Amino acid sequence: MAAVLHGKLEDFGIADVLQLIGQQRKTGFLQLEHEAENIRIVFEEGCVVSASPVGELEFTALGESLVRAGFILASDFDRTTAQSRASARPLPDLWLEYDGMDQVVLEQMMARLTQETLFQVMGWSSGAFHFSPTRNREAMIEQEAFSVEKVLMDGLRMLDEWRTFPIEVQTESHVFRIAKNRKPDSEGRGDADEILSLLDGHRSVRQVIDASRRTTFEVGRHLSEAFVGGRIETEEAASAKKNPFLARSRSPWLEALRWVSAATLPLAFLALVVGALSVDSAPGSMAGIREEGGGPRVLAEMKFARLRRAYLEEANGSQGGLSEPGLPDRLSAAGSDPRGTLAPESLAAYSQGEQRPEWVQAVPQR
Repeated sequence: MAAVLHGKLEDFGIADVLQLIGQQRKTGFLQLEHEAENIRIVFEEGCVVSASPVGELEFTALGESLVRAGFILASDFDRTTAQSRASARPLPDLWLEYDGMDQVVLEQMMARLTQETLFQVMGWSSGAFHFSPTRNREAMIEQEAFSVEKVLMDGLRMLDEWRTFPIEVQTESHVFRIAKNRKPDSEGRGDADEILSLLDGHRSVRQVIDASRRTTFEVGRHLSEAFVGGRIETEEAASAKKNPFLARSRSPWLEALRWVSAATLPLAFLALVVGALSVDSAPGSMAGIREEGGGPRVLAEMKFARLRRAYLEEANGSQGGLSEPGLPDRLSAAGSDPRGTLAPESLAAYSQGEQRPEWVQAVPQR
């Protein structure tokens, strides 16, 4: 069926699209596409009935949630998927045949998946939307319908609060553990203690969310409070306490600054060394060093020219100042063009291939 309402989220925000469908009391499917993600929200008379990622079959996303939560095995999920393709039976009917699975579990997990999906799309600011109206929606797991106003109010509130959580909690790949020196908590915290009991230093945040069978926001809020209060710590921070050399900054900006500093400090030190050499050398002689590659022979020629110039100044000074005709030109030539000022037999002592720093340092002092 062709979409009767479609556009881009850059032009119409997700809140505007949901409000329009709610106000018109429409029944149908809203398809949302963002990068590689594809979400479908089901409406009935303007109320949100369910929301989930679009899969190969109906309820595929719910089955994946059941696997991660430990209700069914991955092999059983694959088997029921193949049976559904062959027999056209809905996946929930096949799952109900397994021990420990009942209608209540399916309804609870479907409600959880809907909340997770709505929380995810509330942060989208780009993508495309397509709404297709239907008179009779497909058979689904029964669950409570929510008004668009409630969905928007709760979703925006959770999104604003989520942005205040530490980056460690927002990163699903991070691993937490109970802090050894944590402060005693005299108050019973119920849900928080159940979530913290899953922190074993091996489970990631994503795995804790799935094992707790709660929403990402709910788990994130408890982890944020415990992390700020010092009750838990990241596994990386715990390892850094054992080995200070493994310590890392919590802030990604400070971490980036640390890497930039590590890369630029050696270059800055090299610039200081080059600057010190340039101060010690005459401008003309430095040009010669750059041209010749800075070998010991070129340095020797430069030193010899400088000493020769000093000798001429001293010799002329004993005669009563710079009054000798042509002396300024000779001094300039001696300081700026060292080539030819060192005898060939002396040049033999300076091999172009050798690199002996002591030759550079052993300069006669005036």
